[in-house]
Order: sequence, then structure tokens, then C-alpha cells
Amino acid sequence: MTICAYTLHQPTTVSNQTSHSPATGVDECVQDGNILGGNLGASADKDLGWREASFLAAKAAGCGNGFARSLRAWVWDYLEDETSLPNSEYGNQKLQIHDEAIAQEIQLHLQSLKKKYFTAMDIVRFLDQPEVKARLKFPRTPTEHTCWSWLYAMEYHFSKSSKGMYIHGHECEDVVEYCQNIFLPQWAELEPRMMKWSANDDVTIPDLHHIGEKQVILVTHDESRFYANDRRAKRWLHSSEKPEPVGKELGWLKSKDGTRKTCILFKAGTNRDGYFNCEDLCSQVLVAINLFEEHFPGGSTVAAFGFDNAHGHQKHPDNALSARHMPKKTQHWWGTSGKCIMRNGILPDGTPQDFYYPDNHPQYPGLFN
Repeated sequence: MTICAYTLHQPTTVSNQTSHSPATGVDECVQDGNILGGNLGASADKDLGWREASFLAAKAAGCGNGFARSLRAWVWDYLEDETSLPNSEYGNQKLQIHDEAIAQEIQLHLQSLKKKYFTAMDIVRFLDQPEVKARLKFPRTPTEHTCWSWLYAMEYHFSKSSKGMYIHGHECEDVVEYCQNIFLPQWAELEPRMMKWSANDDVTIPDLHHIGEKQVILVTHDESRFYANDRRAKRWLHSSEKPEPVGKELGWLKSKDGTRKTCILFKAGTNRDGYFNCEDLCSQVLVAINLFEEHFPGGSTVAAFGFDNAHGHQKHPDNALSARHMPKKTQHWWGTSGKCIMRNGILPDGTPQDFYYPDNHPQYPGLFN
């Protein structure tokens, strides 16, 4: 059992391999040796050979045949040269992600996903492609746990987004089309007549060079909806991402005495206060116009109303065609004011289609058909 006595009591890296932690001195190694010695006590009285003793020591340390071969090699080196002690490689191995080429490949792939909530498995699937493994010289595909470690090495951390539940869709194609071709040209036309604020809150009044020009005051509209358990709290955040600052605004639009304001608070839901529809928006805008005229009397200024999510506040006409709301059988279907609820339709050949029987119909006078 000479080999066991050496491997258990010398302050070498044998204990490092078994405990997966850096060596801290002889005392720790001896303590590990006592533990392993207890595991070997049942076989101490047996006449073991060189190989059998190394296999038993490796098994007691929770390792396999490879570690037993290393034990034999370390002992022979020590017997030939007492200064030849193995060095621990713990903490000195360089991760593959530290290779700039590999890190750049993964970073570009994450950007190409165009989604905020990606996972480590997205990286695994990317690196599992044969052409990618051949280009990066990977002998095998990294595991999901390895990709987790790589994300941390790339300065990502899995945590809550700095913006909480506020997620915008300003990168959508239809939104980009609207901003580039409609919103920005109109803004460029109005901006020269708007007031401007500097970082020191200095106000610059626009110069009006033409007769009849009026100063433009921007009045913005926004809404926030809060629901319980309707958001993903955590995602992979890069260390460069910072919370979006909220800029200084001109103020909430309200009356000078504070009794009237445009801000509306309600509990959204079918069985609660309903939802903010087009009628609510129109009523809110009327209040905003009256308050604006009180703050800027005389007609010297013009209000430019900017609406966030404007398409969400659009509505069909009251008598618009709707297969979902129309009756499924012939019946009396008129509005409270005595007007027809649904206007006439148009057939494919251009012929108008009346959805109501004529008043002189012998069986269904004036009923919806």
C-alpha cells in the first residue's frame, strides 16, 4: 500500500483532482487522506499489486481508470526525482469562448435571432450545425450547461429586464414604414415652429418668418396597462444594457386650478371598467383641446397631438358590415333611434345589397334578412 500512502498524504494535486478545488496546504491533503484511508481500510489487509492498489485508490477518490494511471505515473516521477510534483491545472484552463472568433460568431448569431428572450439552447442548436462546427473546429457540440457558462463569460446575466414590463415594438416592419414615410416627414415640417429645450432647461422660441405662421406646441398621448402575471420577469441581459431614462416633459395637461385633467385611471376588464375605446379617446381629446386653449389663449399657437399606438384606437363606423355581430336568422333588428344598424352591402358585380326586407313585404316587412 505504498502508493496509497503517498497519494493520500503528500501535498500534491491528487487531492485537487478528487475535491475539484485548489490545494490549500498539507493539512487539507492529510484530511482528504484520512477520508480516503477510511474507504481503503476494508482492503488494507489484502495483498494488492501495483495496478490493483492504484485502481482501488482511484475508486475510493470517486475516479476511474484514467486517474489510476495518473497516480502510477506521478509516483514513478516522484521516486526518480523528489522535486517532480504534478502541478494543478485548476483555474488555468482557457475557455473556448475566450477565443475572439468564437465569441464573435455567437454574438452575431444572437443578434440575428432578433428576439429578446433567447436561451442557451439557441446557441447549442447554432453550434450543432456541421458547417459551424467545421469552421470553429469543434470536435463535438457544447452542452447547454457549457453555453450557460459562455453567456456569463460574454458578460450576460440572467435577470429581470431593466425596463420591467415596458416592451416596445418600434422595430416592426409596419412601424418602421409608418415612421419613415409618414411620421418623420410631418415632424420635419412642424419642428421648425416648435419650442426647444436644452440640457440646462433653456427654452428656445422659434422664429416665425412668414405671415400667418403659428407656434406649434406638441401634446403627446400615451397609455399604460398593468395586468397581473402577464410578463416574463427574467432574460439574458448584457452588461452594456442600461435602464432607459425618462426625459423631462413639459408637464401633465390639467387646468390651472387643478380641478380638471386629461389623465384617466380605470380598471381594465370586461367585468370591470371596460376598455379604453375610440369614444373614450375622443372624449379625452376634447378635454385636452379645451385645456390647451385655456393655457394658450388668443389663437397664437397650434397644438400638434401625437398619439402612441394610434391604430389601436381606430374603430369601424357604427353601421359597418360585420358578420360577427349580425343576426343569424330573420328578425327585427333596428337601433334605438329607429335607424338600421347595418348599411347596405355591395355584391361582386357592383349591385347594392339590402340586408332588410322592404316595408311592404307580405311576410317579413322591415325585418333583417
